[in-house]
Amino acid sequence: MPVLKPVMRRAALGDVAVLRLNTAYPTTVDGEPQVYERTLFLVTRVTDVHPNGAVAAVADPRFDHDPNQPPLSLAHLSGLEKIFVVPHERIDVDAALATARAHNPAALYDTLDEVGKAINRYRH
Repeated sequence: MPVLKPVMRRAALGDVAVLRLNTAYPTTVDGEPQVYERTLFLVTRVTDVHPNGAVAAVADPRFDHDPNQPPLSLAHLSGLEKIFVVPHERIDVDAALATARAHNPAALYDTLDEVGKAINRYRH
């Protein structure tokens, strides 16, 4: 089974982009302030690229049904650590995104391994 790898090539419009996000927020445990951190993976579609081939914006799968929803600019996305790209020529993008939404309405996964198990079946 192919493995998702960090972007080592120019991204293209329509590619699948899996964003590795680190979320952190303050909480309290037994009355003591703490910071809760969690890494999540968001399955998206590339909607814009920089001239150097880096992903600039993606379609947020939570709002894929809304054609008026603007793309999610990565410049304004906090916690982005890494981007994994699957070229659209090598995967059924619509099926991969539908599977991600069916897994979780926000298309979020806890591990990259979970993402691979969910969408690799659509690779060709």
